[in-house]
Amino acid sequence: KKQKKQKKSTLIYSQRTIRSIKAGAMAQSETYQILEEGNLVSVIADEDTITGFLLAGVGHIEPKLGKNFFKVTPQTPQSDIEKEFLKITSRPEVAILLITQDVADMIRHVLDEYTKLMPTILEIPSKKNAYDVNKDSLMKRILKMCPDTDGAEGSALDL
Repeated sequence: KKQKKQKKSTLIYSQRTIRSIKAGAMAQSETYQILEEGNLVSVIADEDTITGFLLAGVGHIEPKLGKNFFKVTPQTPQSDIEKEFLKITSRPEVAILLITQDVADMIRHVLDEYTKLMPTILEIPSKKNAYDVNKDSLMKRILKMCPDTDGAEGSALDL
């Protein structure tokens, strides 16, 4: 009887394993489908902001491509932030890059030169610093295209 029970439990375990393998394969194919469609959101920010987005389900790690998020600390060199920005913006599966404005200020010269439509760069406030519309590169471009009623360039104060 003990041998029969062992065989039966092995059989059940095997069926569970097969189901898990199938489920894993389905999840993996869904992951690749998401990456192919360019629906990925990436984040470059401080630890608190990254944690919030990871808890919301934004985090994604691919063995070949790496993470879709980058944590910036006060000790992070500007060159590392620039490299990560260029790496993320060159990934075709990334549709939106969220970057906290204080981190964006550290690489403002790179952001000002960025002209691609995708991924779209959105500057967000951090826990410590409020959002300043006058610093946002995207908002500056929008304001240049939307003159006010006098024909002059729009200003952030009009928003």
